[in-house]
Amino acid sequence: MPVDLSHSAVAPPRSQRGATAARTRASGKSAERREAVQGIFQLAGFGCIIMHQYADAGAIGMHSGPIVEELVSLSETNESVGKALDYLGQAGPYAGLIVAVMPLALQLAANHRLVKAEMISAAGVVPPQALESQVKADMARQASEALRAQQEAEAELARLAALQTSQEPSEGDPAASNGKTRTRQPAGVK
Repeated sequence: MPVDLSHSAVAPPRSQRGATAARTRASGKSAERREAVQGIFQLAGFGCIIMHQYADAGAIGMHSGPIVEELVSLSETNESVGKALDYLGQAGPYAGLIVAVMPLALQLAANHRLVKAEMISAAGVVPPQALESQVKADMARQASEALRAQQEAEAELARLAALQTSQEPSEGDPAASNGKTRTRQPAGVK
């Protein structure tokens, strides 16, 4: 006769507190690893753009996501891959900084004719003459606005001076001859 074990006693479930903490550490570590690998792909894509390898930059942008996820997943079970990604993680945050600083560095290099601006225009570099014209136009615009503000202030001052002069009593003014002394008020005070 077969024995029915469906109702037999079962040990209580084990505490998940340790497993949850390990998963949290792993997920935090996974996020760091993911960011590091994404930073490397971002840097590679930017390098492709600088070198006018637009199709390669597009391919990296299009296909790097699944590679990042697989590498991060593999790093959770393969210690040597995890260590490699952790090493990248030390440089990974700097990849974003490099990508952010690179256009400025390249523009300065183009400004000083160390590189040709048209060769790296894909990185946002413009001919130095264009920047020079923009800066000069901005300076002229600011000077023009300052001159306009000065002229408006001078016109307002002249208007107020004329208004004040018109309000002063003249020698033939009956109010001045009736013995009352009129005190001169500063402009704007009534």
